[in-house]
Amino acid sequence: MIIGTYDESYGPLLEDQWLLKLREGNPKSGFLSKLTQKGALPVKFEDWGKTYTDRTPLTTYVWQETYRSGWILKNWRIGKSQEWAVMQHPDGFLLEIYLSNFLEVSKRDTVDFGVLRGEYKWEDNKLIRKI
Repeated sequence: MIIGTYDESYGPLLEDQWLLKLREGNPKSGFLSKLTQKGALPVKFEDWGKTYTDRTPLTTYVWQETYRSGWILKNWRIGKSQEWAVMQHPDGFLLEIYLSNFLEVSKRDTVDFGVLRGEYKWEDNKLIRKI
């Protein structure tokens, strides 16, 4: 759930709060991150969503992540140093998790036509199941 728009005066994020950027599309793509140890926006997060022709930064939101049902596997991709599962968040935007995490989840839990059964939350590029 979006708590508000982030700016430097916001203060430290709580444990279940993340920075969120959303890129337009159908569905939208999302990027979640924490602040650096120095309390700054991570460079990769700050640059995410910019294109060569449009360097306008996307709005940065404060997002509260909670356990939810309705996570859907949409695709997977292989990056330069990591393999990713592209998941649709219950709120409709796409996020990436480590493919190895998705494979662990799918061996342990039920996946029904790409839909994970149970409640999960995104945390550091992984899905964590509610106990």
